[in-house]
Amino acid sequence: MSQTITAIFEDGVIRPLEEIELTNGEEVEVILVKKPQASPKESRKILSEIAALPVEGSNNGFSGEDHDSKGNALNRAGVAKRAERGTFPVSFFQ
Repeated sequence: MSQTITAIFEDGVIRPLEEIELTNGEEVEVILVKKPQASPKESRKILSEIAALPVEGSNNGFSGEDHDSKGNALNRAGVAKRAERGTFPVSFFQ
């Protein structure tokens, strides 16, 4: 069995932050991967760099914007309202 969990290191002990399926005394192999700590300033910088990237796409005369503006069956406002109410048709997820 393999399980990925989040844990915190405190006072020389690695403490899981969620339930794990082990019996007392069971030996495990641990691989430590430090979780990156991005500050809000770093996150804003990354998002602004992404926003500054050029828009790419085909030159076939059709864009996603065209699709949205020409009456998409589930327009953005409708999707947002349905998400708030939790009333998506079952076929929406198939």
